Amino acid sequence: MNKETIDKINILISSPKKIAIITHVNPDGDALGSSLALMGVLAKDGHSVSVITPNEYPQFLAWMPGSKEIIIYKHDQVNADEVIMKADIVFCLDFNDISRMDMIVEIYKKSNAVKILIDHHLKPSASFK
Repeated sequence: MNKETIDKINILISSPKKIAIITHVNPDGDALGSSLALMGVLAKDGHSVSVITPNEYPQFLAWMPGSKEIIIYKHDQVNADEVIMKADIVFCLDFNDISRMDMIVEIYKKSNAVKILIDHHLKPSASFK
């Protein structure tokens, strides 16, 4: 991420917003750890933040602070859809292809939120452009 992009994000989050953080299907430690860490930082700054996973995460990761608050789309689609549609910002973490959101893709596409992809994989797919 370049400085200009980081500056734009900092301006965007300078006042409290409704934020959804979405992980990839079959979330692993990278996905959950980065999502829950971002949730914690943003919540401390006064944002209303929800983490949404397409399906269950491995129970050996349930020790992570905030894991009990995760919305599992497969089990709570109505709530997850509402969070995404009301969000001012949607962060996608730890994946570089929109299809990795699995069943969340359609509601994500309908959302008018500012969408931000943060990922360590090279070259996001054209689906995010």
